[in-house]
Amino acid sequence: MREGWRRVRLGDVTKQHIDKFKVEPGSVYKNLGVKWYAEGVFSREPKLGSDMKATSLYRVREGQFIYNRMFATEGSFALVTKRFADGVVSNEFPVFDVDSSCALPEYLRLHFQQPTVWADVAAECVGTTKSRSRWKEQRFAEYEVDLPPLEEQQRIVDLIGSLDEAIEAADGASGAARHSYLALAGALPGPPVRLREVLSQIDAGKSPPGEERTPSGSERAVLKVSAVGVAGFKSDEVKVVAPDTYLPAKSALSSGDIIVVRANGVLSRVGAACRVPKDFTNLFLCDKTLRLVPKDGLLDSDWLLACLKSSGVRNQIEERATGSDMRNLTQKAIMELEIPAPLIETQKQIGSALRSADAVAASATAYAASLRTLRSELLTVLLSGEHEIPESYGVDIAAQLEPAA
Repeated sequence: MREGWRRVRLGDVTKQHIDKFKVEPGSVYKNLGVKWYAEGVFSREPKLGSDMKATSLYRVREGQFIYNRMFATEGSFALVTKRFADGVVSNEFPVFDVDSSCALPEYLRLHFQQPTVWADVAAECVGTTKSRSRWKEQRFAEYEVDLPPLEEQQRIVDLIGSLDEAIEAADGASGAARHSYLALAGALPGPPVRLREVLSQIDAGKSPPGEERTPSGSERAVLKVSAVGVAGFKSDEVKVVAPDTYLPAKSALSSGDIIVVRANGVLSRVGAACRVPKDFTNLFLCDKTLRLVPKDGLLDSDWLLACLKSSGVRNQIEERATGSDMRNLTQKAIMELEIPAPLIETQKQIGSALRSADAVAASATAYAASLRTLRSELLTVLLSGEHEIPESYGVDIAAQLEPAA
């Protein structure tokens, strides 16, 4: 640990704040919760006291540190922001005032955003079952953190804050581009046809046992359904299979393939579609992913992808999906989906423009993902005390990290 840093007990730099009150039947209360993975506080729907089981609740204040005793193992830590300062919590959400003369609340929040910390907390939880397991306030008080001087805490908070602003901007650009693409897809012109009239075939794969990791060398892998993402194809969402595993040759993936999810426990994921952006060596469809092959001269692949993502086709998919726990879209049901189909020249012209719009959204999404990776790695390094931020660091990092237009 560098000079000036010190290890302290949380009990020495925080004090639990208990502002208990009796629930009044005629009063309305805004109950707060804390999201998993340190994603902040949220508010539940306001309720009348007469509609609540609790007889007592606890007030919170802006700037206090809060966590969920039941889900501390899942990173349920946050700060109470001004937006939620009028909320209340149950006794499962202890809140603490932070001694700002030696520790910044924002710095503690950053510390508890680390998955390694969540694992340490999980090891300290007590309870006979997972549902009864808690990280009690005494454990919180005894937990130790490494604290740099206040000035360095502030530099770390500011630097990570600049990255957060850049991530938010990239997410906004990605969302706007995706919204534009879907709006265009929902307004595609042309007379309606059934997919059976314009598809030459549908290819399926197999789902043998496999290991969830990135393949190396000549290893073969099958897709997981999560490979078909909202933002595009995810080539790392695969399972590596044994060398002697049989996989149909027709289920091998190629650049430009349009693939869809035929089955999923979440209805909104059934029929999710994307394009395979390039050739991948030894990568195959699984039994829950299908490749739709357009007929030459009748259906453009970019046009097909836009149609599959449009609200009109999404409604048809959700109507045709069967099953309760696992929703399934059969190949027959896919063939009966209705899409607009103008002349192929028109499809190609509009499809090319749609592909460009889709690429902009994918680029912004990838940029946001790279910033998140940078943030995670930088946070680990800075909180370890291994590297010092120079006092002259005051550069507008957010401006440097603005996503490309």
